[in-house]
Amino acid sequence: NLGLRYSLFSVTNKVYHSVEPRISLRYLLNEKMSLKGAYSRMAQGVHLLTSTNLVMPSDIWVPVTENIPLMTSDQMAFGYNFNICSGVDFSVEGYYKLMDNVLEYAEGASYTRLNGDWQQQVALGKGRAYGVEFLLEKNGGKFEGWIGYTWAKSLRKFDSYGNVINGGKEFYAGNDRRHNLNIVFTHRFNKHWKLSGSWTFQTGRRGTLTTTTIYGGEPYEFDAFG
Repeated sequence: NLGLRYSLFSVTNKVYHSVEPRISLRYLLNEKMSLKGAYSRMAQGVHLLTSTNLVMPSDIWVPVTENIPLMTSDQMAFGYNFNICSGVDFSVEGYYKLMDNVLEYAEGASYTRLNGDWQQQVALGKGRAYGVEFLLEKNGGKFEGWIGYTWAKSLRKFDSYGNVINGGKEFYAGNDRRHNLNIVFTHRFNKHWKLSGSWTFQTGRRGTLTTTTIYGGEPYEFDAFG
C-alpha cells in the first residue's frame, strides 16, 4: 500500500507546507507466517507543551506560529506475524521514530507564568523513540482476549544555539515509559451473560526531583532602605 498526504498550515505571516508519504508492505512466508514493514512521515500543527514537575503536572496544546514551526516525524516499523492455530495469533513488531521541532519549556521557564509571550519560554529540539511490541491475541469462540507487552524508550535532545537544555545532552522525555503490559479478556456464557476484565501495568511518569538545597541567609535579612 502506498499513500501520499499533503498538508497546509497558514498562520500570521507564515505558511507551512508538508508532503507526507507512507508505505506499508506485507510478505506471506506461508499460510501461517508473514513479515510486515512500514514507513510514514507525519507533520503536526499543534505542540504538546508539558512540564516534568512531579508536583503540578500541566499539559497544554499550543499552535504553530511564525516562530514555532511544524513538528515532523519519520517512523519505520518491521514486524512478524504467526498464526498459531485457528483464531490465535502472535505478532512482534519493532519501531524507530525520529522527531524534529519538538517543543519543551526552556530552562528556568515555568508554565505558571504564561501571561506574557509563551514563545519566549520554550525551546525547539529533536527527539527519537524506539521499542518492540509483543501481542498474543485470540478471536472467535466463547473466550476472546489478548495480552500485549511493549518495551519502549523516548528521548529528547536540545543542543542548538538558544535552545539548549540539559547542557545539550540527550535526556529521557516526560512520557518515557519503559514497560507497558495489558491483559484483556471476555467470556460469553450465553446470549444474555458475558464476563469481561482488563489489567494494565505501566512504569511511572518521568520527572525531575530536587536533590540539592542552598540556603541564602535569614528571612528579612536584606534592608531595602540602608
